[in-house]
Amino acid sequence: LKKIIRKATEEDNKRIQNNIKTEKEVLEYCSERIENRKLPMKIVDVGSLLDSSKLIFYFTAEGRVDFRELVKDMAYKFRARIEMIQISVRDGARMISGYGPCGKQLCCASFLSDFEPITIRMARHQDMILNPAKISGMCGKLMCCIGFEYEACGDNKGHKSCPKNKKHNKNPKNDKNDRNEKKDQ
Repeated sequence: LKKIIRKATEEDNKRIQNNIKTEKEVLEYCSERIENRKLPMKIVDVGSLLDSSKLIFYFTAEGRVDFRELVKDMAYKFRARIEMIQISVRDGARMISGYGPCGKQLCCASFLSDFEPITIRMARHQDMILNPAKISGMCGKLMCCIGFEYEACGDNKGHKSCPKNKKHNKNPKNDKNDRNEKKDQ
């Protein structure tokens, strides 16, 4: 957390609102320049100092990107110092936030502070269907919850916190469906 210097004044609040409007314009312009220069990167977020003397860009990219010309374009257009910070795709998902397939806020945006490596072996161990669409999170990587469930189950698949293979978890809807299936047979 950043150090608090003083309580925000009315003038500070006006500057913050003005910066928010400017950041939207900066984000659009930067995305346009990235596309024109065909740079292999994606801008995730833009921030600025209270006095607008510096713009901070957060971006994701597969590898290293030579963005020197982009920085020159941005500095010329907005008359501010430019800082470019490359973040991981998981950090990008954290900044954007959103909701996962479970209906809850993304783990990385709500409580995760460190990103542990998640492997396909963890998903196999839990007998998950290895469909990339079902086991990938918003960041495109394997979902973090696969790691949580793997830690809970560990090597003990028979543990009561782990679901049994090919059986429904007990809840009223599943019990009702099971009875209907038995009647049909």
